[in-house]
Amino acid sequence: MTNSIWQATAQNSAGDIVPGAEILVIDEETGLDAVIYSTREGAALANPFNADAEGFIQFYAPANETTYRINATDTGTGLSILWRFVQLGIDIGTDAGQ
Repeated sequence: MTNSIWQATAQNSAGDIVPGAEILVIDEETGLDAVIYSTREGAALANPFNADAEGFIQFYAPANETTYRINATDTGTGLSILWRFVQLGIDIGTDAGQ
């Protein structure tokens, strides 16, 4: 199994960084919490987890196995941002035949 990275910065609609946002990663196919990791090698990461003090979000998950729904919630306001149908491990830098 190959793990790929996903990372982003939690921001509100005004573009302000949201430190400590709660991050929940769901497997789109099953609707269940996804198994995610803190390292490429597979060190466990709780799900949900929190963005860091700079709003930085990072996790690893199996590449090309499913799509993910990632929800970042501002615990102060309850507002959230949602990324849907995220697939990790897509190879966009290879030109077939070369």
